[in-house]
Amino acid sequence: MRLIGVASIVFALALTFAVSGFSPAITAHQLTGRSGDDGERTRDDGERSHRNGQAIFRYDTTIPMKPDGGSLIGFGSSGLGGASFQAFDPARNVPLEPSFLSAAGEDVDRAVQLAVDAAPVWAKLSGARRQKLLTAIAEKLEARSAELVVRAMQETGLPEARLKGEVARTAGQLRLYGDTALRGDWLDARIETALPDRKPLPKPDHRSILRPLGPVVVFGSSNFPFAYSVAGGDTASAFAAGCPVIVKAHPAHPGTSEMVGRLIIHAVRDCGLPEGTFSLLFDAGFEV
Repeated sequence: MRLIGVASIVFALALTFAVSGFSPAITAHQLTGRSGDDGERTRDDGERSHRNGQAIFRYDTTIPMKPDGGSLIGFGSSGLGGASFQAFDPARNVPLEPSFLSAAGEDVDRAVQLAVDAAPVWAKLSGARRQKLLTAIAEKLEARSAELVVRAMQETGLPEARLKGEVARTAGQLRLYGDTALRGDWLDARIETALPDRKPLPKPDHRSILRPLGPVVVFGSSNFPFAYSVAGGDTASAFAAGCPVIVKAHPAHPGTSEMVGRLIIHAVRDCGLPEGTFSLLFDAGFEV
């Protein structure tokens, strides 16, 4: 299965709701780990992922964050994947470690199935709980801003001040959409009572409300590694609207994307939300 969509229309998709089912014909595949003789991979931020696609997260803010090159499928990690690729430092004209693996079809299937499973839960989630997640992501971004900016500078060549400002903007966007979710006025709830005596025809009782569309796919942009990427406005609006999110990371800054993605997953777990709330997929080309 391929993920098809455009980041610029996600806001409209997330806030232009329709009542819909969540039952595409998708086969979930069990994932296998990417490295480690004992079937485990321990990341530098203290989280351990297993070959069966599950993970034990021991988030420690005292341990430096470093990307390890795997897609994030719910609370687990990707399988063996497809073609590998590396980020590139334009200032030093050198490739950056680590190598990243493109998501395989099985990884995409698994991410979509998890999102499909989480969609009914998210559709019923209160505005307060949506706000809690968005605020938690904002706080984690701010707490790790220095590390995120260093990696983004390496991958994009953008100056430190520009990237610091973009992290702050991204955190602000997350809080803005969280506040919007809490207010609930955007639901456009309407009650039009019946007018049985209306002529020439009676008017029926009519009630409507905007509803979540279901899983949303976000495609990260190349020129905004934070504000229009993994935790950017498209992701924030989808969460505010009650939709699980799958992000296709831009290959120009995969390390930054993975680091932000892991912060989102930690926030999801902290808030007690379903595993399929968020996944992050990598691709060297255009297959995903």
